[in-house]
Amino acid sequence: GQYFICKCVLWANLGMYCLQYPQFWLTRLFAYDYLAYFGQYTLSLYIWHMIIYRFIGKNITPLFVDTEQTKIQSLLLMDWIIVFSGAFISCVFAVLFNKLVEKPWNSYVVKPLLNKFASLQNENDKNK
Repeated sequence: GQYFICKCVLWANLGMYCLQYPQFWLTRLFAYDYLAYFGQYTLSLYIWHMIIYRFIGKNITPLFVDTEQTKIQSLLLMDWIIVFSGAFISCVFAVLFNKLVEKPWNSYVVKPLLNKFASLQNENDKNK
């Protein structure tokens, strides 16, 4: 409860601070090309990783690991293979979702709407 609210407020303030002060070290860190490149896939990865891991956990893991008998502390090689293959599959789905859904959505829906709002704002500014 309160911890989550506190964490949200702190992250929001950190984000606003980064926007206010572009020379802040964290802002400069996020501006590196390699982070900006991977940043375009973060929404897709956020969406897909839970779906993939839920599917793996419910359908594939029980084929290899006895979930009733295995303790979480005793990870086997198969467990690590499942985890890393899930991460790889999530990355593949994230890239595909970004290329096939997110970018076209931004190009054909979001940008025209933003341009329309900008033109309306410009008209309102001229009328003042």
